[in-house]
Amino acid sequence: MDQLIEQTTSPRLISTGDIKDIHELCLASEGMVVCKFRPPSILSAVATLLGSFYCFNMEFPKGIGGSEKNVFLFLEYMLLGQTSATLPLSVEHILSDLLKVKA
Repeated sequence: MDQLIEQTTSPRLISTGDIKDIHELCLASEGMVVCKFRPPSILSAVATLLGSFYCFNMEFPKGIGGSEKNVFLFLEYMLLGQTSATLPLSVEHILSDLLKVKA
């Protein structure tokens, strides 16, 4: 876990354990732990992760083919009801399909 923290540049969630039994969960950026989540809460961690990009005035990472940024934009829209950038068509299609199911 320490090695992953040291390698961070942009905000990132790091955990130990597995999805059903998370032992530790923290937000790391620029080689240091920004905060620890006790007890570990995925929803709190994701909301804090999104907020950290605003606090640190950073852009969402693009990732390969822009897919990582699309995930952040989707989460931003779902949790905040708005986005900091224009939604790509792929994200708009997913949201449209979700809204059809909801109706």
